[in-house]
Amino acid sequence: MTLSMVWSHLLIVLSALVIAVAAGVPLGLLSYLCPRLGKVILRVVDLIQTTPALALLGIIMVFMGAGKPTVIVGLALYSLLPIVRNTCLGLSQVPDYLKEAGTGMGMSRTYRLFRVEVPLAIPMLFTGIRIAAVNAIGTAVFASFVGGGGLGGVFYTGIRQQNMGLILGATAVLMLMALVLDTLMSYVEHRFNSHKKLPGWARWGGGIALCIASVALVVYMLIPANMDGTLVLYDGDYSEVKVMHSMIKQLVEDKTDLTVEIKDQMSQVNNFNALRGPDPDCDLMFSYDGTVLTTFLGMDTTDIPEGMSLYDFVNQEVSRQEGLHMLGKVGLNNTYAIGVPEALAEQYGLRKTNVHLGLQELERLGFLTVVPRHATYVAHYWERANLETLAAIMTHGGKPKPELVDAFLELREMVALGWFRWTGRNPKTEQMRHLYGLLERMEAIAYAPDGEKDNPEFLDLVNQFLVCMFAESDNMIFRVLLRSSRELAHVTYYIVAYTLDTQELCKTYRTVLDGLTSGHASEAIDYWCGWSDRVTVQYREALLQLGSE
Repeated sequence: MTLSMVWSHLLIVLSALVIAVAAGVPLGLLSYLCPRLGKVILRVVDLIQTTPALALLGIIMVFMGAGKPTVIVGLALYSLLPIVRNTCLGLSQVPDYLKEAGTGMGMSRTYRLFRVEVPLAIPMLFTGIRIAAVNAIGTAVFASFVGGGGLGGVFYTGIRQQNMGLILGATAVLMLMALVLDTLMSYVEHRFNSHKKLPGWARWGGGIALCIASVALVVYMLIPANMDGTLVLYDGDYSEVKVMHSMIKQLVEDKTDLTVEIKDQMSQVNNFNALRGPDPDCDLMFSYDGTVLTTFLGMDTTDIPEGMSLYDFVNQEVSRQEGLHMLGKVGLNNTYAIGVPEALAEQYGLRKTNVHLGLQELERLGFLTVVPRHATYVAHYWERANLETLAAIMTHGGKPKPELVDAFLELREMVALGWFRWTGRNPKTEQMRHLYGLLERMEAIAYAPDGEKDNPEFLDLVNQFLVCMFAESDNMIFRVLLRSSRELAHVTYYIVAYTLDTQELCKTYRTVLDGLTSGHASEAIDYWCGWSDRVTVQYREALLQLGSE
């Protein structure tokens, strides 16, 4: 945090406040004088106030680009509500007898407004301005996200680094700034209400000087400075970006007559938007060719023609679509790695080759998704689960734990019993027709002379049968619970098919379906429970055997 950042933050707030007062006070007067129009004005400023500050700045940036003007306009709009409302409210609360007295003394409506009503409304008006000023100081921290400067970058850095010193230091500065500004506003308000009036020349001279200073401040902040001979870079979110920008600044200023200005950090997308277009706010940005491809161009590695490198393709497309040019590679490879303590690496003999092979094994088991030349992600392994995946989960930490196996089988039995009972009370004709169709296809394979237990088609039919059973129900809550166990069906059907007699399995399914459809649900459930008790031992042995093979 530097003095220039504090000064920049204060100037942004003051500029926005000047514009808000210049627009808000007349709007408040108009709302008071024209009540119908006032309702519309107040609704509009209400809607502006309800818009999230960062969203409002983002919308304005689309039209005005990144930089301080966007922030000043956004803060001014955000500060209108208390000024407009308090101005209108202060004028409305002037007693009627005072207005009538002014009229009785021969005052015109305009003369009475500015000589009687406005002076009496000054305390309420200043209250609105003071509220707007304090709010603007806090809201201005979002300026750094759109290249506006200020202390927002300090907060963002402190949060990213979990540096409480930075956060508390910047907070203290903002609190002091708000206190000082509110005190000054209070003093000005006191002078307005003071019975000791200054001479006319002093009042008029002071007012004119204040107006000139306010206009000069707004013009200075809104009009872009002459940047000839200056190379503008917006800083990035990450440390490597900041390091590269510092290196660029040193090299450019050492080798050329140019001056490099590194402005406040922005997101990669906002930075890219500031770089594009006929009149860019930024001259150069540091990024990765993969980020340009996926984030900025909305493309993927599959779009790269065969035999063409990622860098060449991205350079070609960014030139064709945006009129930009990528400079030569800087030699920084944004490759992700797994970091472990040195003691742990020595204990398990970890090397780069070991880690690579480990990632390949995790991908084979379905726990990771590896995108070549892009990244490695944690996969939704249940969607890709197989027998080995289940074994890896059940045997994590060494030998399979019997309690986990038992819990797995217990949950499977509860899910099946719940479905049987529900279906017995609420049979679904379409679902039963579907189940009977799948069962007939299973029987055709199971009773075939050359039928094999591990027939892939039979395995798939068992899977479809279990999914149809467990994933459909008219009971919404029960359906949600069963869908959460859908993955169990994807895992268990392997064990069912490989450990049980296929004909006995088909017989059991048919007996249960016949009982459910004929109104003998209790008999069907008893039959299934007896069969389940006999085969559970086989299930358990099969699951425990997975970890010992």
